[in-house]
Amino acid sequence: MLTGLKGDAVYSDKQIRLNNFSLSTPYTHIENVTSLDYTSLDDLTKHPEKVKLSLQFKNTAIGLKDATFFSDAIPANYRNEKLRSMPM
Repeated sequence: MLTGLKGDAVYSDKQIRLNNFSLSTPYTHIENVTSLDYTSLDDLTKHPEKVKLSLQFKNTAIGLKDATFFSDAIPANYRNEKLRSMPM
């Protein structure tokens, strides 16, 4: 269940940027800034190797219980664990 989602998105012909992103569930909290920089929309769609990706996480804990929504490969004995971002 999604309990919170917010952020500021910017899209142009050279960049996609997500500022002040925050996502929350009962098991997960993610705060980050993400940007994809590219020289053209053609590179974005046909040449992903030319796209520069930047991800900056803070105050982030991903509950593996939420990850099981996307994959059943997580062993049952790990589903109550969390992956946490390291302080910078």
